Amino acid sequence: MTNEEFQGLVLKQLQALTEGQKNLVEEQRNLAEGQKDLVEGQRNLAEGQARIESRMDKIESRMDKLESKVDQLEIRIEDEVINKIRVLFDANRLQDDRYNQVMLKLSDMDDKLDYVLLKVVKHDVQLLAQKKLAR
Repeated sequence: MTNEEFQGLVLKQLQALTEGQKNLVEEQRNLAEGQKDLVEGQRNLAEGQARIESRMDKIESRMDKLESKVDQLEIRIEDEVINKIRVLFDANRLQDDRYNQVMLKLSDMDDKLDYVLLKVVKHDVQLLAQKKLAR
């Protein structure tokens, strides 16, 4: 191999190395840009997560308020509605008691009326018997 051929070979290798170095620099630049994009994406994810956490806090706050209102409503129902139902049941018992008392009085009156009717019939029979004897 001659000196010129050797120099040509070395020159080709240097050019190949220079081209490879340029490619490496370009790839490094691409990697750096990709890393910047990843960092930006991570930042966006962190911001999105912060927004989600904020919304979750608001939802939890609303749920606490709703739970409080449900508890208040439950207490109100227990106090008002259940008491009203008790009053209605008590009133119904009173009505049943009054009905039973009226029925007892009607039964007593029916018995007395039967007794009076019996007496009237007995007196009528005695009057008829006396009228027949008087004739």
